[in-house]
Amino acid sequence: MKNLLRRVLQSAYNAVSHGSYNERLLEENVWHHVFRESFRTTQWKSELALSIGRWAGGASFFYILHRVLEDVKPEKVVELGLGESSKLISSYASNEDWLKSHIILEHSKTWIAAFCDRFQLSENSEIRRHDLFGKTQNCGFTDSLRYRDIEIDIWQHATLVVVDGPFGSESYSRMNSFDFIRQLLPESRFVLILDDSHRVGEKETLTEIRNLLSAQKITYHEKEYGGMKSCTIVCSHHFPWLASL
Repeated sequence: MKNLLRRVLQSAYNAVSHGSYNERLLEENVWHHVFRESFRTTQWKSELALSIGRWAGGASFFYILHRVLEDVKPEKVVELGLGESSKLISSYASNEDWLKSHIILEHSKTWIAAFCDRFQLSENSEIRRHDLFGKTQNCGFTDSLRYRDIEIDIWQHATLVVVDGPFGSESYSRMNSFDFIRQLLPESRFVLILDDSHRVGEKETLTEIRNLLSAQKITYHEKEYGGMKSCTIVCSHHFPWLASL
């Protein structure tokens, strides 16, 4: 009964707050156009093949990620989940000298091997494999799925954190992002991008992120960007324009 109620509430939210299927499809098409026109400005970008949508991030996600990389020029990026966004970030690391460190957290040996067979990462990109623990269903704040044993120094000096892994949980999804937030200071310069923020589990995670930032007296800006899926950006007061892209 609990799972059924949760599915009903999620469907209701999608229908009312996230728009109808046709509305979301139209918005997704617009984001594809905006991303293409904004991104294909140099040869290496024109040659980069990205598969956008489905399990990967949507067009709004890739537009926001591209704009953050261009505008913020982070020296260190931490990415949760290996995939299409890894290609984009790693390509920046190969072609722009300001991106010094790109750390990717991933749990699947099989997926790591398959990905590396098809795409050569930058020498500044590093995959760190971490096992998963917890669960995706009937979970709560203490037991939702997350990466195990992440060293605290991973987050240090990271300006951009991209959260698209591990698999979503029905409650408090992708809780490893809390570890990044907890080590921030009021003067920290940071951007966090959370994919799939239209889902209940990710919304609960965003609520807790807001609570942590407020408790730490950190001023921040936040914006959700839609399409077939939504992504949300949370950033420090240094980057207010990122909430109006």
